[in-house]
Amino acid sequence: MSRDAFTAALRNTLKEIGNICPDVKCSFLFTTDGILVAGDAQAEDTVMEKAVRLFQNAAENAAIIGGLNTFSIDGDNGRVYVSCANDMYLAMVTSKDADMSYLRSVARVIIPTILKLLKSVVPTPLKYAPSSQLVVDNLSGLR
Repeated sequence: MSRDAFTAALRNTLKEIGNICPDVKCSFLFTTDGILVAGDAQAEDTVMEKAVRLFQNAAENAAIIGGLNTFSIDGDNGRVYVSCANDMYLAMVTSKDADMSYLRSVARVIIPTILKLLKSVVPTPLKYAPSSQLVVDNLSGLR
């Protein structure tokens, strides 16, 4: 299985999560190194890259307490939920009234199962080329 097929399988998984959880506005997967792996059709590349960089900053600061397994932000218009799945993170942007206990169950069961299945098909871990690195000196103006 090529890297493109691996990414397509993960993209289809994210699409199906959106189908069973209509409150999920967009979702994407990234590695612990901050490399984007796959995103659903609603996820924009620039937004995903900014979100990954901001999450990495939070994860670096949380290293002193043992790191981050899950991360949740409640905003006025919705929520962001990030969950560790094996050696990747699943990020989901949801509506304000999303059933978070259901989404947590989905994140903890479906994604690790798919990753385990794909890794059994691909004998060696796939390496992803890092996307262009963004350096943020100042967070003003980000939405």
